Order: sequence, then C-alpha cells, then structure tokens
Amino acid sequence: MAMFMHPPDAFGNIHAPDAFSNPNFQSVPLKPQNMPSSRAVIVRYFTTITPKEEGSLIHWRDCPEMFTGIDLRNALTSKGVPLSDHLPQAYNDRFKGYENLDQDAMYRFGPGQSTIQLDVRLTPLAGPLGVASEPAPETKKEKGLALANGGPIALYAFCFTTLLLMCVETGIVESETTMNVMAYAMFHGGFVQLLIGFYELFRNNLFGATAFSSYGAFWMGWGLYHILAEAEVLDPTPHPDGKSGYLAIWGIFTFMMFIQTLFINRALQAIFFLLSLCFFLLSGGVYEPDLTKAGGWVGIVLAVVVFYTATAELYNDLGSMSLPLFPVAQHNNDYGNSKAGRGKPLLQASDPAGVVSLRARQPKLEGSTQGTAATLVQISSTPPQTGIA
Repeated sequence: MAMFMHPPDAFGNIHAPDAFSNPNFQSVPLKPQNMPSSRAVIVRYFTTITPKEEGSLIHWRDCPEMFTGIDLRNALTSKGVPLSDHLPQAYNDRFKGYENLDQDAMYRFGPGQSTIQLDVRLTPLAGPLGVASEPAPETKKEKGLALANGGPIALYAFCFTTLLLMCVETGIVESETTMNVMAYAMFHGGFVQLLIGFYELFRNNLFGATAFSSYGAFWMGWGLYHILAEAEVLDPTPHPDGKSGYLAIWGIFTFMMFIQTLFINRALQAIFFLLSLCFFLLSGGVYEPDLTKAGGWVGIVLAVVVFYTATAELYNDLGSMSLPLFPVAQHNNDYGNSKAGRGKPLLQASDPAGVVSLRARQPKLEGSTQGTAATLVQISSTPPQTGIA
C-alpha cells in the first residue's frame, strides 16, 4: 500500500498519514531533502589593485531571503571589511557590470537555493562615501614636505661643464682653458650635481639620484685629479691604459643607465646614448687623437640635448610653457622616475585582499569582467531574477 505524503504546513513541516489516522501517534516533523537548512551569501572581495582571483572570502550566514545592498554593506562591515574609505560594488552578471551596494540594489534567493556567490570590488575613495574629507594632521605635514623637481639644476650643471670640456677636446678653444674647466667641474658640474643626487632620494627618484650623484662625483674626481696633478702633488706622468680603462668603465655604466631610459622618455634616451658613445670615443682617443676629437663633437651635441631637456623640465614644472620630452608610449607609472622605491608591500598576511592604505598611483585596469556563478538581481517593476546556487 503506497503512502501519500501531505503537503507541508505553514511552518514547512511534513507529517506522515499516521499522524492524522491515529490520534495517539506522535507526529515527527520532517524536512524535505531539497529544502535548505540555512541561507548563506559568499562574498569574494578585492580592490582595484588586487586580481579578483586573489580576493578574500566572507561568509554571511542565516541571511534573509531578500536583502538590499545596504544589508550586504552592513554584513561586510560587521565582518571587519573596511568600507569607510572604499566604494563597494557588486558584479551584476545580468548586465555585465558593477553596481553600487545601495538601497536600490536588491537580491533574492530562488526556490530551493541556499547559496549566492557575489564578487565585490572595493574602489578607494578620497573620503567616506566619496566625499573628500579634511586632511589629517599627518597628511598636512606630508604636504608641507613636498619637494620641487631638482632635475633642471643638475642638468644645467652637467650641460655647461660638458660643453666647456668638449670645446677643449675639439680644439675650438685653446688647451689652457682646461684649468678653467677644472674649477668649474669641481663646483657647478660636480658639487651641485652631487647635492641634487642626494636631494632626489628624498623625492623617491632613484634613477635621478643614481645619475646625478654618480656624475657629480665623476666631475669632482676629474677636477680634483687634474688640479693636484697640475700642482705636482700627484705624479703628472700620463698612464694611458688606466685612463682608457677608467673612461671605458664609465661608458659601460652610462649604457646600463641608457637601458633604463627605454621605459621613461626619448629625451633621456638621447642623453644617455650620446654620453655612453662619448665615453667610449674618449677611451679610444687615449691612443688615437682623432677619436678624442670625434668624442668632443659628440659631447657638444650631447650638451645641446641636455640643455633642451633641462629647459623642458623647468618650463613644464613652472607651467609657463609646455615642451615635449617624448615619453615612451608603453610607459607605465610603475617604471622610471615615478615609483622607484616607493611605499610598502600592498598585500599583507593579515590582509591578503590588499585592503590597505593605497599609494598615490593610478589603479590598474582589470583584465576581465567575467561574471561568477552567482546571478545578481535587481528588484524593479518586473519579477525578480534569482541567483544560481
């Protein structure tokens, strides 16, 4: 004899027929297998600088059958997700885009559905709810320490010193002018560049600091050696092998710096390429005078390029005129002068999703906006859609 089950009562309990046929029989509530024991929303949250696949998971259990974006925000906040300085947006698989978690965003569990999976992106804001807040005292202090661009100062110093020496090497001026170049190289070409090199460290400009401090020390060493040799404090006897090797080493160093300029702009590329060529020609000129003269002419062209670059940086920073430096088309803000040595690691063991104070940088574009297994629904005048379990 087949047993027929009665439909569930208002509380979802199903009673066997014996409960109705025998008044002494104690009914036992049974739950059907397809009825979920509890509802849960699984949220994978990530920031604009963190890949979605590396996001962190939050489980919101025993949630209501229908909830709004505000409810989801409150649930995330209760779980410790910092939303005061981020804009949370959930991916809507129906419309293939992100929507704000506000009162208008509403979600509902479908019949028999126990789980909804959501991708929530956290976008950093200037202040809570996107309103720029008053800067904190430490922020004001940091703004007070803003440093100007010292590049034009060092570039002009390098330009003039190089031009003076190259005029001697090409024979444009008499060789006795070398004494004037020595004194000039000690201070304007050397000491000034060395100061700007250390100054650039405070601006987090590692490339500029390396270049200016290195070539500043080069000019100071070159000038000091010739002054001491002229005063016969050092042996003035020429050592061609040592001098040639010394210049060749600086040529190799300069070419290494040239490789880094491939990620910055064409103006710096021209400077470091011409400078490395000049060093190599002067190195060979120790044995062949014609190479020295060729290196001198390359150095004069170099001085012109350096002068233009210094003027462009000066005018562009002052805003009075805009001169192009011809940046590399594929240049990324993480390369070159802009980000070298800045900030702390974004991902930490205590915060694998990267919800930390962000550096001043452009957010990386996401490579994909594909939906997840969840289908978000937005309640309107039309019947709501449901998420996929």
